[in-house]
Amino acid sequence: MEEVPCWVEIRPIVSGKFGLRNFAGVLDYLYNAGKPFRFFAVNCPSARVDGLRCVRFFLQLPSAEFADRVANILRTSLDVELVEGSQPPANVYECCAEFELRNTYALPICLPKEEPNVNPVDAVVGALSGGDAALEVLAVEDRKARGGILRYVEKKMGRSASFADALFNAAAGIIGGFFGGPPSKSKGKRELDPFTKDRVDTAGWKVNRNLFRCELKVHGSGKAIETIKESLPFSPYNRLKVCRVSRAPHTLAGELRRPRGGELKATLLSFLWLVPLVLIPCSTFLLGLFDPLRLANIDFTIVILTAAITLILYAAFRQKQPLVMCTDELSLIVGVPTAVDRLPIETGTARVTRKQFAFGEESLKTPPSNNA
Repeated sequence: MEEVPCWVEIRPIVSGKFGLRNFAGVLDYLYNAGKPFRFFAVNCPSARVDGLRCVRFFLQLPSAEFADRVANILRTSLDVELVEGSQPPANVYECCAEFELRNTYALPICLPKEEPNVNPVDAVVGALSGGDAALEVLAVEDRKARGGILRYVEKKMGRSASFADALFNAAAGIIGGFFGGPPSKSKGKRELDPFTKDRVDTAGWKVNRNLFRCELKVHGSGKAIETIKESLPFSPYNRLKVCRVSRAPHTLAGELRRPRGGELKATLLSFLWLVPLVLIPCSTFLLGLFDPLRLANIDFTIVILTAAITLILYAAFRQKQPLVMCTDELSLIVGVPTAVDRLPIETGTARVTRKQFAFGEESLKTPPSNNA
């Protein structure tokens, strides 16, 4: 039976306490489940108060059964009201900006040993409240991403020698042994400078976390996208940057899927720009139209045409820097704000508990005092 994705709206309760990384436990559960999910923070009309705009939070999950399990975790770990089946309104947005990491994903966008003074989710919500905009995060666990971080560490520590270096060392050893010299010693781990050691230690910290392959998009006007971009968390090691902008009007509708990674199709398309770079000059040369030694007007035209098509294909099909974040990073974006009572968000209604009823019964049973 095919699973039908299910929506859940998350409404923080005003009296609740929400700390930093309040979604970390839920994200770890989603990591272990191995299923994709989508998180939205949307500036849209309130579902409770007519004429009021506020920021609302939505979670899209693969099935209703799985959504029930996630909802139970949310209820027990956070003071929130959950509305199952509630999904983002079908607003039409001007632009869509897709984000990637500025540096390798081995370096995090947060400091491993320091906590932010302010919850970054509060800053994102504040930026969203300035206009008709939405933040979208699509994520799924990625256990293979550790290999990329380990390769980065090995490269920085000088443990991965190239084939040419290995061949040179072997030849030097043979020649040295033939002339009676001491055997050549292979270089071990090179001593790292403080700058490189700090980055290696930071990458070593991230490799031991749960890793998610993500797609992060911001929908809205150009000004709103720029404001939200400045509110996203960053560190001295890495930050998020805009890699693609689509200016076609669109809504938030879309299928729940696994984020695109380094698939073979994407890799092959990233080299598509090589086709006109080789095909156009060779074909025009064989037809007698292009002569690189002549440099007439037609030759300049062919060169400019080749360069233009090559640049267009390179920009259109360039392979993005993989966006891989650990739980500590992702929970600085996916979550609910700390300052619930001071931000324009859709709040929930607290559940009535047996303790509240018991308190009320005790007050009714208390006998009146006799002052006579």
